[in-house]
Amino acid sequence: MPFKKRVWKQSQVIMAISNGEIAKIFREIGEFLVMENALVFKSRAYSKAADTIESAARQMNDLYQQGGLQALEKIEGVGASLAEKIEELLKTGHLRYYDRLKKKMPVKITELRAVEGLGAKNIQTLYKKLGVRTLKELERAARAGKIRSVTGF
Repeated sequence: MPFKKRVWKQSQVIMAISNGEIAKIFREIGEFLVMENALVFKSRAYSKAADTIESAARQMNDLYQQGGLQALEKIEGVGASLAEKIEELLKTGHLRYYDRLKKKMPVKITELRAVEGLGAKNIQTLYKKLGVRTLKELERAARAGKIRSVTGF
């Protein structure tokens, strides 16, 4: 199902989502894209945008209310496509693209990435081979000795 471009009216801003929350979502999207073997530049674009958004002096909500989609597109590392995703987050509090990625790979990526040595590819392997989705499930699999049987670990 292709992503349909939505046109939002600037006055529709209703969600108070912080730059940190937007950055977290973009970082996770970048990780999910690595798991999907997407083009490297796509993953990096989300990571770079996340860094820029997180360190921005102004909240994206304020910036959008003042200058609309064009103001978001002017942010370094944020083009039209990512600006539209920010807009959707500001309008609805969630992002359909992110929801689809999470549905395909239902892992707690931020939680698992906190484990030293676990990257997106390892997380994907653990999910596919052992069904590991959370830190608690990872701990259970480790205690049961299941991880040793997985190639690459």
